[in-house]
Amino acid sequence: MKNLVLLHGWGLNAKVWSCISSQLADHFNLYIIDLPGYGKNDCYTSLTLIQIAEIIVNQIPTKTLLLGWSLGGLVATQLAYLWPEKILGLIIVASSPCFCATEEWPGISHKTLSNFYHQLNTNFIKAINDFISLQTINTHSAYRDACWLKQIIFSQQKLSVNILNIGLKLLFSSDLRHILSKLDLPLLRMYGKLDMLVPVHTVPLIDKICLSNYRSIIFEKAAHVPFLSHTELFCNELLLFNKLLN
Repeated sequence: MKNLVLLHGWGLNAKVWSCISSQLADHFNLYIIDLPGYGKNDCYTSLTLIQIAEIIVNQIPTKTLLLGWSLGGLVATQLAYLWPEKILGLIIVASSPCFCATEEWPGISHKTLSNFYHQLNTNFIKAINDFISLQTINTHSAYRDACWLKQIIFSQQKLSVNILNIGLKLLFSSDLRHILSKLDLPLLRMYGKLDMLVPVHTVPLIDKICLSNYRSIIFEKAAHVPFLSHTELFCNELLLFNKLLN
């Protein structure tokens, strides 16, 4: 069996993968890792994207598939670029190489970002609730999925606003388009058509950046958390990608 490393997104921790870990455990050797500052890995306070990748690379096996969701997708992309010899294939889930909108690139507006940053530092609970709702909105299981994600976030006793601020700045200041265009390894990208954080019309623009060895999937009725709302479809695509690498 191949190794598979799973990297979570902003505000969450490794527990977010419990919804699919049992389905994947029969097919992969799983390495489910907390990003620095989250979950059991809460001893870090201020890190760059490269520094996070440097920490994570020491926790993963020599040869592995690497999956990153949202913020974890940025970390996974950075890691795969710096240590391609360790990566058998890269899986990016509901993530963009550039989350922040520009004139030529769809994404989250600067106004939305500024408002959320202010809310995070003045009304923490409401900010988290609103952000989670944004991730699941318009899906058939939105309420159930939002409740589950909130439970994971608020179970982290040591999660600080400082860590969330740092992660938020990374999420919206990073631009890895130049890196993504240089990645010469098997690449699977999965998106939700209803995603409010990574607009679906970003996908063809990312397609143009990637080298030829990629596959992109859009789940028609999913939003920002396709592995939670569409567990079976998501796992099937992941297993197919794994089979294609054999």
